[in-house]
Amino acid sequence: MGARCPPSVRSGHEVAHDGLSVRLIRREAEWDATRPTWDALHASCQRPSPANAFVWLRNWWDVYGGTYGQGGLCIVTVWRGPRLSAVLPLYVRVAG
Repeated sequence: MGARCPPSVRSGHEVAHDGLSVRLIRREAEWDATRPTWDALHASCQRPSPANAFVWLRNWWDVYGGTYGQGGLCIVTVWRGPRLSAVLPLYVRVAG
């Protein structure tokens, strides 16, 4: 079964703990604003995967956003100050 973004957590919601903050992104404009830091994180990986690149996943959002966009697609981001440290794209999996 696929993971679903909790509907009770609004876009832009942020939780901070021990120098890290976690932000939930549900809107395209919020995601697009992360591109410079996402690209920097991807470039800093020793073996970056094309499937983890901003452009690849932005296309994923464009393709599936119409199907899963209302509460189905979201991206969990983890920040250490102004630096993006981790990303987790999530979607609803439709069985059948």
